[in-house]
Amino acid sequence: MRLFQRMDGRVLTGILVALSLGISLCVPVRKVQAAASRVSLLCVETVWCDVARQIGGEHLETQVLLTAPGLDPHHFQPSPSLWRSVGQVDGFLVNGATYDDWALSFNQGKTDFLNAAVIGHWRTGEDPHLFFDPAIVKAVAVKLADWLGEKAPQDRNFYQNNLARFENSLNELDKKLILFRQRYQGLPIAITEPAGERLLSRTGLELIDKHWALSVMNQTGVSARETASLEQSVEKRQIHALIVNPLVKSTQINRLLDLAAQKQIPLVMIQESLPSGLKWQDWMSQILDQLFSALDQKR
Repeated sequence: MRLFQRMDGRVLTGILVALSLGISLCVPVRKVQAAASRVSLLCVETVWCDVARQIGGEHLETQVLLTAPGLDPHHFQPSPSLWRSVGQVDGFLVNGATYDDWALSFNQGKTDFLNAAVIGHWRTGEDPHLFFDPAIVKAVAVKLADWLGEKAPQDRNFYQNNLARFENSLNELDKKLILFRQRYQGLPIAITEPAGERLLSRTGLELIDKHWALSVMNQTGVSARETASLEQSVEKRQIHALIVNPLVKSTQINRLLDLAAQKQIPLVMIQESLPSGLKWQDWMSQILDQLFSALDQKR
């Protein structure tokens, strides 16, 4: 029996029905018929394809495997058609780090395999939401620029110029993180699940329940003692914000949300997928802006 679920019953039922009927929950992957100067890349998650597009621009053809809202990459089961589709592109980009490890079995054949966990030197037991980590995202962007330059040497300068623009946008994000550390260093907050933790850890804020949140994500069962301590922190208004992944639900989380409402603790929602219409750096900036507002509200 699982204590935590990542979608409501209606979504889960719909997915089970779709699977029973053989309906795909991911975007159909067509064989890319790109122009001679275009490189093709398949990504598991939308967020990584967004980073790739910012580097590759019009010289890169991208497709995303998982596009259904609320679909959890942790537990997705690939179909045989996905196996075939990987061999039809130049590169396959995955998050890795246990987040989409079912995709690691695709690392074979002629398609180049790009793993963010390997690029970012992820270690076992760490938070797998690597796309919330600016340093890892930058490392992946650099790797993509180099890889694209190897696949299409005639466009190498184009890729490097795009990389420089991307890195400049990270400098703007760093300025906002510096401001956070100046204003809120050591201020305690709590998080219901690790989505966003890598970004939040750079703000100088103190995450008081990292182990509890990791247990939620891994579905290993949360400690009763840690749960009681977390609830007490909310009841005594010792935290300045509660960070919530809206996809993850449980009895314990629902109780925390009720307590936060009673004690007027601000909530900040952080989802796991890139919001439509936003670039990666815009998404990160939006999260920080929401957190700014929440912390000012609590003060």
